Amino acid sequence: MKNIFVIFILYIGIFSVCSAQKIVDVCGEYTYYYPSTVSPEQAKQTAINRARIEGLIKEFNQTVYQTNTTVITSNKNGESSSDFISIGGSNVQGEWIEDTKEPQVSFYTKDNMFICIAKVCGKAKKITNTTEFTSKVLCNGTDGRYESNKFRAGDYLYLSFLSASDGWLCVYLLDREAQEVFCLLPYRNSPNGTIKIKHDTLYLFFDPQDSNQPDYDYIEGNLYITCTKEIEYNEVYVIFSPNNFSKANGSKIKGEYLPRQLSFKDFQKWLISCQTKDRDIKVNKHLIEINKK
Repeated sequence: MKNIFVIFILYIGIFSVCSAQKIVDVCGEYTYYYPSTVSPEQAKQTAINRARIEGLIKEFNQTVYQTNTTVITSNKNGESSSDFISIGGSNVQGEWIEDTKEPQVSFYTKDNMFICIAKVCGKAKKITNTTEFTSKVLCNGTDGRYESNKFRAGDYLYLSFLSASDGWLCVYLLDREAQEVFCLLPYRNSPNGTIKIKHDTLYLFFDPQDSNQPDYDYIEGNLYITCTKEIEYNEVYVIFSPNNFSKANGSKIKGEYLPRQLSFKDFQKWLISCQTKDRDIKVNKHLIEINKK
């Protein structure tokens, strides 16, 4: 009986290791030709993001799809007309987790064209889950018309969220300048490790007027954006899984009206651990630009 028990424990251990998501090293490069209306910082971020996508495609491949539809309509005179509709797109079968080296970015001009080249290396995993959700960052408004990635100091930030399945949610804000991460959801005084989400329910977070949102009792006011330099870039991490997990172990700032915070390095360690253990977890990242004036 003892031998059987030992074999059973060994089997569980092997199963747990095999179930963990494999993390691999990937590198990518992208050359971005951008117009004069795009700032160098915007070009840099676009080139880096596309270089990451190129690295994911090289490692995990890409699914390309296209659907063609012919719609036939008739008017009051009995005459008919047809419209041909073609919808195409692609899905990258991988997810970027973190950079392992500082992205290398270079700028130059050629034939009156502005060019930005980005080279990146990092860790990634293959996407095997079917978790589906949508998240939108809203500026100074609480419906889809206010979706934006551009803010000014003092603007209010809201987040709309809709999932096809029940699950659990956390939201973080990365201050790129300070390399600090703030936990936006669950709310600062909430005793919960995550926000419980019901499927097919549209949520609006950070709105003190919306009593339908989970953890409403712990919301302390509007979430407004600050900026100390002329222009800054932050990133909103929306993290969702149909499996329960818990927020990162951040700390409160005494005497400050701020959410729990932790260093970006510690946040990355926590996120990698979550993604390694849970193949169903999914992360949406929203880059926002903040202007001082």
